[in-house]
Amino acid sequence: MKTHVALVIKNKNNEILFIKRSMKKKTLPGAWSFPSGTVENNEEIHKTAIREAKEELNVKIKTKKIMANCNLPEFSVHLAFILCEIEEGNPSINEPNEIDKLEFNLIL
Repeated sequence: MKTHVALVIKNKNNEILFIKRSMKKKTLPGAWSFPSGTVENNEEIHKTAIREAKEELNVKIKTKKIMANCNLPEFSVHLAFILCEIEEGNPSINEPNEIDKLEFNLIL
């Protein structure tokens, strides 16, 4: 089972970033979700979150805490939800094969 991280990224207004998954994705195309990524070999999950935010969204984030963990056997995935804050930049779509749209929503 692979480990993935879901980035629960909040901005200065305490709004949470959601992404619309690319229609080119094999799994859940067009679904609204959190930005996410796969933990690479020997990579710590907080490092994965930071790397994925930079690669996919062109932002520097600070990880705050793991909010939840769950197993998704239907996808052979262990998923860790990590609360993050934007330190630098404004989210933009760096990888259009991964993300079709970005939207801040849900004030905490």
